[in-house]
Amino acid sequence: MRVVVPVYNTGRYVDECAPSLLGQSLPADEYEVFYVDDGSTDDTLVRLEKLAAEHPNVHVHSQPNSGWPGKPRNVGMSHAQGEYIQFVDHDDLLGPEALERLYEHAKRNDADVPTSGRASRRRARWHSKRSRPE
Repeated sequence: MRVVVPVYNTGRYVDECAPSLLGQSLPADEYEVFYVDDGSTDDTLVRLEKLAAEHPNVHVHSQPNSGWPGKPRNVGMSHAQGEYIQFVDHDDLLGPEALERLYEHAKRNDADVPTSGRASRRRARWHSKRSRPE
């Protein structure tokens, strides 16, 4: 499973969001956090690279600023590994069992697009690789 987090000049929000992503009950080798930095001009990329150096399931992709929020999400999807993708915004906080529960729910119901009520500050957005356009 891949958690895609598009970021642009998010600074301290990276430090607030990351613990909720890295403290999941799902084993770290069963999911990855993929940050897509959209040309940040603050210290966001430095913060992300530090996280990636400390956690093997954290990956960072940096690109020139695209000027629109869809590009980082698309880049995250194009590099996706695993069966499901979840989009998380830089200021979201997930509960400690969010990924595990959503994954189990998706598998139990053979879901292509499972959703949650309020697993984060915002509605969780899941997508199956099966439903992605090629």
